[in-house]
Amino acid sequence: MTQWTFSWTALLVAAQRLPQAIRVARQALQNDPLNDRLCGLLYRLQGQSSAVQARQVLTRFAEVLRSEGYCEEEVAELIAGITTEPCPEHRTLSSLSLRL
Repeated sequence: MTQWTFSWTALLVAAQRLPQAIRVARQALQNDPLNDRLCGLLYRLQGQSSAVQARQVLTRFAEVLRSEGYCEEEVAELIAGITTEPCPEHRTLSSLSLRL
C-alpha cells in the first residue's frame, strides 16, 4: 500500500493535481497512522501549498504517537526525521515523471 501511495501521489503531482495527491496521502495515513514515511509524504505535499497545514500534519502525527505510548524522545526523533529528510521514493518518481 505504501509504495502504491508514493507512486500514485507522484503521478498526481506531476499532473498538477496536488489536492488529489494530498487526499490519497491523507487516506493512506489514516489506514496506517503510525507510518512515518506516509506522514512525511503528506507533510511534504501539504507544505507545497500551506506551511500551516504541513505543521498540523506533524502535530497530529505526534499526538498519535503519544497515544500509542511513544516517549517524547521517540516522538521528537521521528518528527525530526520527517522534517530533515526528503522522501527518496517521491523524489525519484517525481524526477522520472518530469522527464516524460
